[in-house]
Amino acid sequence: MKMSFNFDYGESIDKLNKLPSNTDTIKQSIISSLKQKQIKRDSILRYLSYTGYNASRLNELSVIHIAGTKGKGSTSAMCESILRSNGYKTGFFSSPHLLSVTERIKLDGVSIQEEYFAKIFSEIYEQLNENQKYNGDMPAYFGFLTVMAFNIFIREKVDVAIIEVGIGGEYDQTNIVSNVPTVGITLLGYDHTNLLGNRIEDIARQKAGIMKPGCKAFTVKQLPPAMEVLKEMANIRQCSLAVVQNLEDYKWIGTTKINSSSLTNPAKYLNASLAIQLAHNWMADNKNFPCKQNIYGLIENCDNINQNNDLTINDISIETFNAIQSSVWPGRCQVLECEFGDYYIDGAHTEESMQVCAEWFKSHYRYSSYRILIFHVRDRNPEPLMRLLLDCNFDMALFVPNVAFDEKIIKNSSDQICINTNMSQHLVVCNENADLWKKLSLSEGQQCSIKVFSNMLSAISFISKIHLINDDVKRPQILITGSLHLVGAALAVLDPLLVKSQKNL
Repeated sequence: MKMSFNFDYGESIDKLNKLPSNTDTIKQSIISSLKQKQIKRDSILRYLSYTGYNASRLNELSVIHIAGTKGKGSTSAMCESILRSNGYKTGFFSSPHLLSVTERIKLDGVSIQEEYFAKIFSEIYEQLNENQKYNGDMPAYFGFLTVMAFNIFIREKVDVAIIEVGIGGEYDQTNIVSNVPTVGITLLGYDHTNLLGNRIEDIARQKAGIMKPGCKAFTVKQLPPAMEVLKEMANIRQCSLAVVQNLEDYKWIGTTKINSSSLTNPAKYLNASLAIQLAHNWMADNKNFPCKQNIYGLIENCDNINQNNDLTINDISIETFNAIQSSVWPGRCQVLECEFGDYYIDGAHTEESMQVCAEWFKSHYRYSSYRILIFHVRDRNPEPLMRLLLDCNFDMALFVPNVAFDEKIIKNSSDQICINTNMSQHLVVCNENADLWKKLSLSEGQQCSIKVFSNMLSAISFISKIHLINDDVKRPQILITGSLHLVGAALAVLDPLLVKSQKNL
């Protein structure tokens, strides 16, 4: 008997959370063979077909696919903003989310509404449930959302879908698309090494797995071993590969030049050139693109590219300039000025991103300011990240799990950032991190007060009253980093009504 589902948003999130989690999926992938990983990836096509969209219908979707270790989210966001500013209808699929799962699927730069999410979720859940080949034959958390995103983008007839890879590339569940004229690979580094490999060459090969025959792939300057693998993979996949130039090398038409001084958000500065090339390459390939300028500005080509000596630096329009400046990617180099302190929020969780985060925070030092660190790292070695933060000379360090409140105050938090679950395990990790920080800071001769809190609300409440305890503390500067989920918990607590101003510089 066919079952009919009509979930509201809360019920949809409950059902979604009961699917295998991202963590469970990653653990299973570690022990899977390459054939099993390929089958799991391609199963998304099967699930998608149950919803009425086979591979042929999916091919109607024109995709810009973006992989990388560092900066793929901000690159995707700027790329989407540029395309939208030039009049294209966009779809944008990203992960993870900070507060609401609806953030992962955007139409024209706006997260889908909860009611729409619930409607599409109910329809897809019913279709997949009806077509189960065996008990439990359902996609996992990320896979289900991938099926949802492709459904929505095809239904809404977007001109272009910007798809951010979840993990890796070759076997990522987003890598079922074939109409991919443009591919981007951001800066590569060491992350998810238990899944992707311990060598930068192995990681590069996985990321390059999204290259398609005939596509145009763009990347940034990489470590030489990684770049060699990207070139090799481009030749194997029979696609072009180009390294984008620095922002200073562009010709900015009718507007102020974007450089490191005018674009002080390092996440934007490091990734803007790649976003420009991805968006403009897609527009140049689109038959309705009105611009006749040469927009490539490439500085490095693979062997299989027909060399063109007439390549010139891009002429960048005011629309593209404004799109870069106005794009927002919360939780990355974000500043919130509150009544009781200035919060510097960045979800850095790799050594490369933490180095950028530390330098960014130090560039905002105020003379004699009281500096506080809020930190959490789980399921990875925290020591290399902590060592990069020692130069910030924090007066206090608070260790807090990725939990916003004591209870489920915020409804429908699908990554449990606001749910008090497995608290004893969370606090064990926090105490271990606190002990390690104490050891490292003392070895550097630093006197740093250390505290552990069970949730973000308690930590921020403590900070809001710290001036009552210490007369010397007038307006602390607080860095929150180590995990995007920790950042989500912080943003859940820092109610927008309490924020005096918000900056995405």
